[in-house]
Amino acid sequence: RQMTRTPRGERRLTLRMHLTLSYAGLVGGVGLVMIGLVYAYMRLVPMRLNTTFAPPAPDGQSASFDLVIPVARSMLNTMLVTSLLVLTILTLLSGLVGWIVAGRVMASLVDMKKAAALATSGDYSYRLNLKGPDDEVRELGVMFDAMLDSVDQSLRSQQQNRQNASHELRTPLATTQTMIDVTLSDPDATTQELRDLLRRVRETNHANAQTVDALLDLSAAQGGMLAREEVDLAEIVRQAIHEVESLAKDHGIAIHMSITPAAVTGDQVLLRQAVSNLLRNAVTYNQADGSVNVTLQVHHSSDASASCAVLNVTNTGPLVDADTVSSLCEPFVRGSRRTAGTTRGHGLGLAIVQAVAQAHRGTVTISALDEGGLSVTLTVPATVRIASRSVDATRATPSTT
Repeated sequence: RQMTRTPRGERRLTLRMHLTLSYAGLVGGVGLVMIGLVYAYMRLVPMRLNTTFAPPAPDGQSASFDLVIPVARSMLNTMLVTSLLVLTILTLLSGLVGWIVAGRVMASLVDMKKAAALATSGDYSYRLNLKGPDDEVRELGVMFDAMLDSVDQSLRSQQQNRQNASHELRTPLATTQTMIDVTLSDPDATTQELRDLLRRVRETNHANAQTVDALLDLSAAQGGMLAREEVDLAEIVRQAIHEVESLAKDHGIAIHMSITPAAVTGDQVLLRQAVSNLLRNAVTYNQADGSVNVTLQVHHSSDASASCAVLNVTNTGPLVDADTVSSLCEPFVRGSRRTAGTTRGHGLGLAIVQAVAQAHRGTVTISALDEGGLSVTLTVPATVRIASRSVDATRATPSTT
């Protein structure tokens, strides 16, 4: 059906018919203009013929002159009728060709419409995979497929995150329920046992609150709603190191730092959360008497907009498989296991770091060290330099190195 109805009930032409009529109208219009010009020329400009006439003169000399012959009206009418007939045939042929060409062009759009309809219903598996020349239509199809891949991956990731979050929150709740039931089933439970139960419930509830806070931080980072302001990244790193010093001291872990003043534009709260997660992970997933090396540098470029602040946190620790490294930024991944039953963390630290980096148009790079441990690099675009003087310091706990 070539006619469709608008929301108001009016009938309109399809895009394919619009293109076909455009092709045919262009050929017909140009042809009419040419026929009109030729007809006007033949009608208004007489034909001139040069001829030679030899009269019977005694000297035998011939005379040359121009003969002006007006074109006959019957000849003009015949030429006009023939031209219009040929033009009509050409217009019909151009319409047919235009219909075929428009159909080939519209085929890609029809596939896009089908993919969009499936996506609206929740099915993101259909892909165009357009073939043919590398033109604008094929580029649009490639971008459309990339968009579907991105949306599909994002939805799958959100679904996986919801399942993992449900598991993370359900497990401690079930544990709390079990502890309460066991204690209440004992009629001879003492006051001390009840106090111990309350203490364990409080610890479990505190862990749940930390997980919920981390989920909120991850949601805020992925939401892209940032408070844009100039942030002293070096000061944030110093504060984060100060916060984990006591934890590092308890495990005999030395913290070494080399910090260069750096300024970035972004959300101060999210950046502080990302840096804090990096340092806490480096201390938590470490080994006794291990170390953490923190460096902050600014890489300048001839293009001011290409300058970036680079924060690298390297820690000692157990060996990490290369396959595990690629999944550490996924939510609820701890070390080499997903949703492991451990109280060492909620498994959202590096996922939050990556989300914060992406929100600030930055990157996160993770690599496993041959001797054990990880090296994590957070890179974000830098702004105006705070000072030309760099600060180099070394802090070690429990003793100075």
